[in-house]
This record gives sequence, C-alpha cells and structure tokens, in this order.
Amino acid sequence: AEPGTTYVTDEICKLSKGLFQFEPLGAKAVKGKKGSVFVYKLLSAKEDVYRPRLGSERMIYSEMVGRDKELNTLELQ
Repeated sequence: AEPGTTYVTDEICKLSKGLFQFEPLGAKAVKGKKGSVFVYKLLSAKEDVYRPRLGSERMIYSEMVGRDKELNTLELQ
C-alpha cells in the first residue's frame, strides 16, 4: 500500500462494509501469504451510520406477570 493508505482483505471488507467505503483493487500478492489475495482500498468512513444500541436486540418489552418477588429482588440489587 502507498503511504497513508490502508488495504483490507475481502473478509474485513464484508465485515465493515456498513461503516466504510472501499474500492476493489483485485488480486494482489501479499507479503507472508501464499498466492494472491483479493484486496480493497479503504476510501473513507460512511457518514450517518446507524448503530443499534448494544444488546437492544434482546430487550423484552412485554410486561412481567406474576414475578413481583423476583423483580423486587432485582431492584434491590
């Protein structure tokens, strides 16, 4: 990579494509790797990326019924 640039593998690109913009560069020889590796050049971070609150997918929004004793115990902790 040229100074000031970042190249990433196909796997990293797939994992972070929602956060960053990449330019595909094709297969390149990479030091320490046998054969060629498909690489992407990092262009920029995407603006206005929606990041859901960690753990929000597991939150329960229904009312707890018949668990007053347990809820009181949790609230006292």
